[in-house]
Amino acid sequence: MTAMFPLTNARLQVLVAIKQAGEADVQHLAQELHLTLSALRPQLLQLQAKGLILYRLEGTGPGRRRHVYRLTQEGEAMFPDNSRVQLAELVPLMESAAPGLLESWFRERIERLWAEDARRAREDTVDAKVEAATTGALSRGFIGSAERDGDDIVLKVAHCPLLALSSAWPRACTIELEAMRKNLRSDHVERISWKLDGDPICEFRVPAGARSPRLASRNGHLVGSRG
Repeated sequence: MTAMFPLTNARLQVLVAIKQAGEADVQHLAQELHLTLSALRPQLLQLQAKGLILYRLEGTGPGRRRHVYRLTQEGEAMFPDNSRVQLAELVPLMESAAPGLLESWFRERIERLWAEDARRAREDTVDAKVEAATTGALSRGFIGSAERDGDDIVLKVAHCPLLALSSAWPRACTIELEAMRKNLRSDHVERISWKLDGDPICEFRVPAGARSPRLASRNGHLVGSRG
């Protein structure tokens, strides 16, 4: 299990019990873990404060409604994920069985996402497309930022939800960069750091010539990779 958050053994046991049940109320968890309600509730509050669990209220009519707990996405991420191993086996099999199919699918997907974001752009400019693409990327799980470097802007990707696929098939990153250059209308957009090379983040430099001055003057949260 990942050490994304430091957890006491008691809180870890609560998290596992909720994972095993799918959803569970306080009474169920107390019974499963052989804890009193007074001992269990502080653990639930701490897990909730860390963003690892959430609850919904169940029941109608008089009396107190039940709190039914389940894991958040962050909570699910605490458990092992062998998708990289599976993709490492699946990608060569797909490439052998249907050469070009994986690349065709991925190219179509990238272009479709760029097109969807572009339709939401306020105007047909690089600035507006970057802003629209950023919003779309954030909604798809990318996390990053933008920093000004002279007249250029550097897009930093701290979390890429396609990392497992890219690790098994680095061609995905090449296609992403090609799509970025095409849709930002500049062959000079470059990748300056790469997670697959062991760097802590992926970074892309968008040269001043690819943008209007308005974007170069801003410093906000952006995402530099598509997927």
